[in-house]
Amino acid sequence: GNAGEELTPAEQAVFEFQVLNEQDRAWFAVEQYKLIGYNEWLEAETAEMAMFLHKNPGARRVWLAREDERAKYFSVALNTDGNIDDWGQQVKSYLEVYDSQIGDSSMDTE
Repeated sequence: GNAGEELTPAEQAVFEFQVLNEQDRAWFAVEQYKLIGYNEWLEAETAEMAMFLHKNPGARRVWLAREDERAKYFSVALNTDGNIDDWGQQVKSYLEVYDSQIGDSSMDTE
């Protein structure tokens, strides 16, 4: 799924869970670094998540779709603009930098 290939419904479900697991791992690491004041590691973990998504267009599509769905949910449920934390926005910012400096990897498989 990382390269964007077609998956069966069962494979897609497993793949989406794997992307979610990677996101959760990175997010919890970031939260731990915040608690202990390791800001440079916080930035490194965020940049690493963005690079993972940059290198894996299938994972990027799953992650972006999930972020869009979360934003819609929270904008209605909490009457906000959908941006309840800035970590997702930071990951997206790094993605933009990687796309401009390295090239948009999501275009490689389409």
